Amino acid sequence: MFLLQKSKLIKILIPLILSSVIITLSFFDHLWMSIWSSLNIPATFPPFDDSLAINRGLQFKNEGLNPYTSSPNDPFNYPSVWLSIYEFFDLNNPLKFKIFNFVILFGYFFVLFDFFLKNNNKYFIFIFLIFIFSTSNFLIIERLNLEIIIFCFLYLTIVNRNYLVKSIFFLASFVLKIHPVFSIFVFINNKKYFFSILLISILYLIFMREEISIMRNNMIEFALIFAYGIGSIAKALYYYSEELNYFLNESNYILFRNILVLLAAIYATLIVFIKFRLNDQLVGSIITVEEKLFLCGSGIFIGTFITSSSIDYRLLYLIFTIPLLLKYNNKKIIFTYFLCLIICFNSLHFEGGDSYSLMYFVKASIIYFLKFIIFSINCYYLGIVLNKFVDKSFFKI
Repeated sequence: MFLLQKSKLIKILIPLILSSVIITLSFFDHLWMSIWSSLNIPATFPPFDDSLAINRGLQFKNEGLNPYTSSPNDPFNYPSVWLSIYEFFDLNNPLKFKIFNFVILFGYFFVLFDFFLKNNNKYFIFIFLIFIFSTSNFLIIERLNLEIIIFCFLYLTIVNRNYLVKSIFFLASFVLKIHPVFSIFVFINNKKYFFSILLISILYLIFMREEISIMRNNMIEFALIFAYGIGSIAKALYYYSEELNYFLNESNYILFRNILVLLAAIYATLIVFIKFRLNDQLVGSIITVEEKLFLCGSGIFIGTFITSSSIDYRLLYLIFTIPLLLKYNNKKIIFTYFLCLIICFNSLHFEGGDSYSLMYFVKASIIYFLKFIIFSINCYYLGIVLNKFVDKSFFKI
């Protein structure tokens, strides 16, 4: 009993200390900038810029302006529900904003620590610690990107046994950010919940289609080494084409990008179906937590890789894929996957230099290729996991 209480105390104490240290640092301008710079993170001031973006949008709204169109140089691309949340909690107030940030950081560290304690494999510990001290993790903390909240909600979705509670956390994450819809496979072992939540998600997407379209238009496609996705690849090729006077230009870029999205979707489908077979009937299988974690992490990465451009702090979800893949015996594939993860978690170290130089092109090509390998391996194992839970009867509802 004493050891159990001590363990619970540590799970609270460590996140409490870490979040307190970071919030304290945010009060000291020079210290904040110098510490993050020493970690190779391009620090912003004021601190927590991604979280502050909601306040900037709220300010436009309070002035009677449209936050989605009022600042072309700083486009607002969050669902409008965030404006209501920030307005309800009065997060324009500096003190309340700091408290809100503290709660987010505490929740993030608590979830990470809980996830760490539930996986005692030595290889998992090594890769997990690499992520913790990676530029991807440092960047999401420095910016306080709201992806942190989505990550925590999805983790609670997975570890919770009550399907009603799971559904609430999942739908909350989906409403706050659209891309969690790609993690809907965590409900794959209960087809009634799966199709119910899928239907709710589709209806919500239809209802919010105009706002989603505006957010899509406001989305910045980052042609950077520490970004991933078809949007990043297409935009990088566009910039090189413009610089070298090749065939890509403003008039045909959208068509070119959409063709790449289609090709990526076809490629992903083909890889998934290498191991996926729609059997007549399945032998009863109980889905494990590791499989749910994998379906969540791989689903989000695959979906966002095909449809968008994402800064590498969204690689955060890939730590969900680690516990399950460690159980597979294909050592060459798994070693390749983890090596790619370790390098890509720290892709910000490779950023810098003339974007049109040969050196930058080589660096970017290598890192993008490693992310494509990660994409391919996730598609392959997604087919393996889905094969355990989807048969012909799955669609008879």
